[in-house]
Amino acid sequence: MNKIYNMEKIAFDNFLNCKKYSESNPRGIFDCVSCEKYYKCYAKHIDEVCSHKTKNTNKIRKNIQLIKIHNIILNWSDWYDWYDLKKNENQGGIKIPKDSGVCEVKYKNSEERLTIGKSNNLKKLIRYALINGKKPHSEGKKIRAKENISDLCVRWALVYRCAAVEEDLHLKYLMKYNKYPKYMVEK
Repeated sequence: MNKIYNMEKIAFDNFLNCKKYSESNPRGIFDCVSCEKYYKCYAKHIDEVCSHKTKNTNKIRKNIQLIKIHNIILNWSDWYDWYDLKKNENQGGIKIPKDSGVCEVKYKNSEERLTIGKSNNLKKLIRYALINGKKPHSEGKKIRAKENISDLCVRWALVYRCAAVEEDLHLKYLMKYNKYPKYMVEK
């Protein structure tokens, strides 16, 4: 098993260093349009690494799986002032859905995000964890301690595939700003 894993790793390293791959994708990030092409390139490198041991080639190829995720459309809410989200809706506050989704926090005068998060219950995440600190939330705690929260705003989008969307938002942010949001839990 270890020998197969090492050969797989060599093939993957060769794939990442492949001139065809690195020229068309310098940051090493897959997108839905090109990942099938890269998958074929990766398979070719596995064949090259394992050419002297044909039986291992098939074992490694069985471990490779290409996953295609369909497009997910986000219908973002408006940006809401941090303080407007502190109050419950029965106290005149903004109604935050209890559904699953993603949210973003930014400065009112900037497009750069402080954090991008996901939850199975947006109301609990935004109001109780991020903003009020009634539930544990590492990014919320840091934001409340280090930022002028009167300058912050929050938005959200309902989505049932939170983890996939959060990951995609992080990657798109990384590609645009060449860094992750300021307060991001290390993955």
